[in-house]
Amino acid sequence: QRSDIPDTKVYRDGKLLGTMAGNMVSCSDGIFVSRKTTEQSDIWHIYKAEDLEELTTLTAYQIGAFSNGYATMQTAENQWAVVDTEGVITPFSDAVWMDEVCNGYVLVKNTQGKFGVAQVSGKEAVVFAYIDGTHCSEDYPLYQLWESETECMVISANKEQKLELPEDLQAQKLVALPDNYFAYLNAEGCSVIFDDLKQ
Repeated sequence: QRSDIPDTKVYRDGKLLGTMAGNMVSCSDGIFVSRKTTEQSDIWHIYKAEDLEELTTLTAYQIGAFSNGYATMQTAENQWAVVDTEGVITPFSDAVWMDEVCNGYVLVKNTQGKFGVAQVSGKEAVVFAYIDGTHCSEDYPLYQLWESETECMVISANKEQKLELPEDLQAQKLVALPDNYFAYLNAEGCSVIFDDLKQ
């Protein structure tokens, strides 16, 4: 992609596959997302990665990366939704912020400032009762949620279970590593790497 050209050329094995409108924003789950900015708005284009078939075009503030056919979408200031590859939009009327979708789940902050986890259908998966939250896995819908500044838990949204944490974690934010390993600093200031969250 060249800065002086408003579209993105896509090559595979050294051969031109085609051109996408605007700048490529993400490539995941076999889906390319690109954004073309006009004077009026941002136009988002969704393509199949294998052959550059354009699946849909949407007007939005932003669209995240796709996971299992779904992505988060900011439709306006403090207005969020989930969109599928065909452009079907599921609004989340109580959301003021949404993270990226992971395997059908998404971390959401609601209008009361509380964090929870929802399914892409809009159904609540983890109650909205937490002061902060983060997605803490590269591959799985695992979420670290804080009840207070000194208390947190990690929940597997798809298994609907809390996972056991090391005793000396002390509500620190976990660092997600490849292959479902996690890291944090213990009380002595040493890095600890563990994979107990697989359980």
